[in-house]
Amino acid sequence: MYHNGIVEQTGKNRLGPRTKGGRGTPSYLTRVVTDDKELTSFLSVASRWRRKKYPTMLADAQASKRVGSFKALSANGFLPGYQNRQVFGKSLSIGVLGPVVEPGANKQPRLRWLGSTGKTKNGHSVVLRLQYDKVSVLLGGDLNIPSEELLLSYHTGIWERARSAEDERVLVKAAQGVFESEIAKACHHGSADFTELYLRAVNPIATVISSGDNEPHSHPRADALGAFGKTGRGARPLIFSTELARSPNETIKHPNVLRAKVKELQRKARTSARAQKQLDKLLSTVLNRSIAVFGAINLRTNGKDVVMAQMLERSRGSKKWDLYVLERVGNGALRYKSKH
Repeated sequence: MYHNGIVEQTGKNRLGPRTKGGRGTPSYLTRVVTDDKELTSFLSVASRWRRKKYPTMLADAQASKRVGSFKALSANGFLPGYQNRQVFGKSLSIGVLGPVVEPGANKQPRLRWLGSTGKTKNGHSVVLRLQYDKVSVLLGGDLNIPSEELLLSYHTGIWERARSAEDERVLVKAAQGVFESEIAKACHHGSADFTELYLRAVNPIATVISSGDNEPHSHPRADALGAFGKTGRGARPLIFSTELARSPNETIKHPNVLRAKVKELQRKARTSARAQKQLDKLLSTVLNRSIAVFGAINLRTNGKDVVMAQMLERSRGSKKWDLYVLERVGNGALRYKSKH
C-alpha cells in the first residue's frame, strides 16, 4: 500500500506534530509514517489514533495481513516495479511527482504545512504520471493552489513568484517538461481550488472529472470546467465528467402517491403475505437505479492511439457507446478525430 506519509490522529494536531514557521518560513509536519516499522510503532499507541477512520483501516489491514507492505511515496521516483516495465511488449513507467518530501533535522522526512488540516492532507496527494509507450496520463489526486505552486517550484527549481506574463511563460515551459500529459484526471473532483499555471503545464487533450452525487461543493465547479477547456490542447479539448455521463432512470414520478401506497402496503403486510410480496416488489422497482451502469469513463490504448468512451443512456440501434477517437500523427501528439 502506497500513501503520502500522513496518518491522522486524535488530539489538537490532527496530522501530528509540526514545527513553528516564522515570517517567510514554512511550517512542517514532522511525523511522516514512511514504512511498516514506523506504522507498527505509530499503531502501538492505540490512544493516539482510536476512532480515526484512516489509521483504523490501516490497523485492520495490518492485523489481517491483507496488505503485504506499507510505504510512503515521494517525488522524483517511480512506483516500485514500474520503471520501464514491459507490458505487451511496450514500456510502462509510472513516475511519482508528489508529494514533495523535504528533509529536516538529521534528514528526517517532513511535509510542508499548507495552511489547514484539509489543505495539507489533500495537497500532499500522491501524484502519478503514467507513460505507456507514447501515451501519457496524469493522475493528480486532490491538489489545491498551495500544493500546485509547491510542485511547480520544486520540479522546475523556480521558487520566485511569477510577476509578469514572461515569468509565467518561462515557468510553464519548464513545468511542461515534467507535467505535460495527453490525458489528465482533474484534481479534487473539479474543485475551483486550482492555479491556471498548473493546468497550462499539464496541457491535456482530454480531462476526466470524477465526482459524485450528494456533496455540498457543487463539483465540478463551473469555473473549473471553463479553465479545463481554456488550457486544454487542440481546437476541441475534451472534458469528460462522471456526473454528466451518469443519469439514473426516473422511477418516482409522483412521490406523494408512492409514499401513500407504501404506507398502505406496510399496514396490510402485517397480516398479509400477499401484501408483503407487493411491497417488496414495489420497493425493488423504486430502488432499481442505473448508477452502477452509467457514469464510468473508459480509456483504451495500444500505446499509440487512444479511444475514450462513455455508455449511452439509451441505446440507438446497436450503438451503446459514445466513442471519442484520438489518433497520433506519426510520432507526434495525439489529435482528436471529430465526427463533425
